[in-house]
Amino acid sequence: MNLLAPITLAAALLCSTPLLAEESPAVLTVSGRATLEVPADQLQISLGVEAEAKTVDVAHAMAVSAMGDVIKAMKKLGLEEKTEFTIERYNVNPQWSPRPRNPEAGWRATIVGYQVDTQMQIKTGKLELAGKIISESVDAGANDIGSVMFSLTDPRTSRNEAIETATLNAMNDARTMADAAGVKLVSIQSLSLDGSNYQPRQFKAAAEYGRSGAMAMDMAAAAPIVSGDVTVHASVQLTWRISGP
Repeated sequence: MNLLAPITLAAALLCSTPLLAEESPAVLTVSGRATLEVPADQLQISLGVEAEAKTVDVAHAMAVSAMGDVIKAMKKLGLEEKTEFTIERYNVNPQWSPRPRNPEAGWRATIVGYQVDTQMQIKTGKLELAGKIISESVDAGANDIGSVMFSLTDPRTSRNEAIETATLNAMNDARTMADAAGVKLVSIQSLSLDGSNYQPRQFKAAAEYGRSGAMAMDMAAAAPIVSGDVTVHASVQLTWRISGP
């Protein structure tokens, strides 16, 4: 009689029986959000000069002369070169003859002129000068006002404050829910940052300061530009392990 057979079979059955998984702990998950309105402390303006001529030399001379006058105007307003304004772009683009409606065989576009554009970037804490910067630059020869934006010199500080506020909001919500449900908050299982950003305030009428200098000067003189606040957002998710009924 083989006594090993029943023992081997029993061992095999025991090994094939799945172990019961540990019961998952009860958890409570909440989201916390915060929106802060922070006074802007930095002004950013992009403005430029575009010049067109039949030759590169003439277009270049026109653009450089106009930008030179713009630089003088900015210095007259009290802005410091390199620290508050810089020249960051200089492009030369050929202008091609337009394709006729019924071109002859072998027609090829030819260069009929050149466009030179150069751009100035302004970044300063003198927010009150926004309107004057635009009107004075246009008066000096700028004909391309790209953007007028109010932002923060150090957005990280405000971002940290928003994250902290969002986390405290999540903690308070968790306590309120636990009290209402009659459970106890045991320990934090996870804490994650869903997102954090800030939205600089862009002057809505910036697009109206187009390439019509007269329009830009009239608008700048008629309505001063007010900086306002910058909006800072943060969102977190918090999961607590809980105990109770």
